[in-house]
Amino acid sequence: MAQHETTTKNSTRLPTLIYDGVACSRQDAATTRIEHIMRMFKKSGLGFTGSGADLIPVVQTEPNKYMWRLPARQATREEICTVHHPAHFVWVKALSNKTTQELGELSERMDQGRDSIYVGGTTYGASLISAGAIETCVLV
Repeated sequence: MAQHETTTKNSTRLPTLIYDGVACSRQDAATTRIEHIMRMFKKSGLGFTGSGADLIPVVQTEPNKYMWRLPARQATREEICTVHHPAHFVWVKALSNKTTQELGELSERMDQGRDSIYVGGTTYGASLISAGAIETCVLV
């Protein structure tokens, strides 16, 4: 998550929030922390909280008032394989079909006591969004 400014087609500079709401299904500290940060942005007036109908006049009259969310897109297999071996892509995709027990054992084996590596059923989807978000960062 980052705040930047991006330029629209009419050269208006907009404060931009880069964040995608796709989160892991488990409630971990990172997910809770990000949700708290998002609530604080909105509470402090940095994030728009109104309806879609209310948004149009705000964008037209006060485009710099709020941070605007730029959605990330999923990266393609071809894009990912420019930096990762195709076998790695297949391996990550296959994580979606593993049981919770298999994923837990795999995480423990890969982590080797560092308490920092986690693979789960949502790892593949999260990695596609993460890689696709690189393009979003380039836009700002």
